[in-house]
Amino acid sequence: MIATLSSRSRLLGAALLLASASPACNFNKIAADQTASLMNDAAPALDGFFDLEIAGVGTQAAIMQLEAMHSVSPENEDLTLNLVKAYVGHAVGWVENEYEVAYAAGDMDKADRLRQRARNLYLRARTLALGCMHHRDEGIDAAIKAPSPDVLKQYVKKHYSEKSDVAPIFWAGLSWGGAINMGMDQPDLIAEAPLAKVLVERAKELDDSYLNGGAYVFLGSMESAMPPAMGGNPERGRELFEQGLAKTGRKNHVMQVNYARIYAVNTQNRELFVKLLNEVIEAPDQGNGVRLTNKVARRRAERYLRQVSELF
Repeated sequence: MIATLSSRSRLLGAALLLASASPACNFNKIAADQTASLMNDAAPALDGFFDLEIAGVGTQAAIMQLEAMHSVSPENEDLTLNLVKAYVGHAVGWVENEYEVAYAAGDMDKADRLRQRARNLYLRARTLALGCMHHRDEGIDAAIKAPSPDVLKQYVKKHYSEKSDVAPIFWAGLSWGGAINMGMDQPDLIAEAPLAKVLVERAKELDDSYLNGGAYVFLGSMESAMPPAMGGNPERGRELFEQGLAKTGRKNHVMQVNYARIYAVNTQNRELFVKLLNEVIEAPDQGNGVRLTNKVARRRAERYLRQVSELF
């Protein structure tokens, strides 16, 4: 019996050694995939985090960790999209904030460096999100390069038809739009705005509640920011913001802040601007799902109100 057990132990050890050396059983990939699953489960706790500064440091560390795991398991969609979210979250919540502060202070060299940094973060996020779509179906490459955005529109309509399909197209469009917003000195990038819009519009069609009505924020901002000559429609932007506020019960304060800073400023509606930003500042805590993003929104609201005489 002892000899038999010893033989089995040797066989088991040999099997484990072979398995660890086999590409089909890559333990690093397994660990990365399990971490991605854990992060999905932990996401609500992160969304409800209470300290803005700790969160800012934490997202930087998360980006480094997730990039390392992504290199091991690049086709894991959950892992990749968590990395995309970290890039976009850090760009929106911290790098863009520093950029706006520097710009308002007249430090143009610093502002330009921060704007380029934010744009690069968004572009990295866009590449990752489009990579998720590529892994699903390589046809995305040709659809994006087609002469008309209508080709991409038909592509996503065909290949993305369920609520569960929303995440890749939403984050690809959102990060693309962020890069465009931080690259207004780059005509080639601006020309891609219709492609980003197509992606977010499809996400909205499939699930307009995703990311607390994030599609309304994106599309309302885009319509309000672009002049009619470039395809924008400020009044359509206002409709989208109002629809988004109704959809979310006014709990996602990013909606009010973008509504004020983009639509109200561009149409010189000072009364609406002040009303929306005061609403954000005076609002009580809206719960775990929006706590962290609302803290980001409140910081911006307070700064924008201090600039009211410069904006109107």
